[in-house]
Amino acid sequence: MMTACGVNLFGFDQILPDDGRLAATIWSWAQDKPTRRDGRCAVQRPDSRWVTRPCGTRRRAACWTGAGWRVTRRAILYADARRVCERMDGRFSLPRTGYENRRLRGVASGEVWLAYRLP
Repeated sequence: MMTACGVNLFGFDQILPDDGRLAATIWSWAQDKPTRRDGRCAVQRPDSRWVTRPCGTRRRAACWTGAGWRVTRRAILYADARRVCERMDGRFSLPRTGYENRRLRGVASGEVWLAYRLP
């Protein structure tokens, strides 16, 4: 799949709203998300989609090191993610392309915090 190689949206021939090729290009929010009802802090689920969770719960966090993704060894509070990632010589971040999202999923298990919080 081209999005796995870092290619973003490209031209589709006669695409319809329920075409599976469209869903395959998405690397962010799950359907009908985000919603404050679920919490304000973003996580990536094991299916690679993003949802919100309460910020006061503990999860491992996604850290970008420049060479790739790492996740914190321990589950931490969202508020501690930036500091813990910096100690790992990385930065608390979120995937910017489908390729980055897939790479993060390759090193993550379960839900991981992403550097995004609803206002």
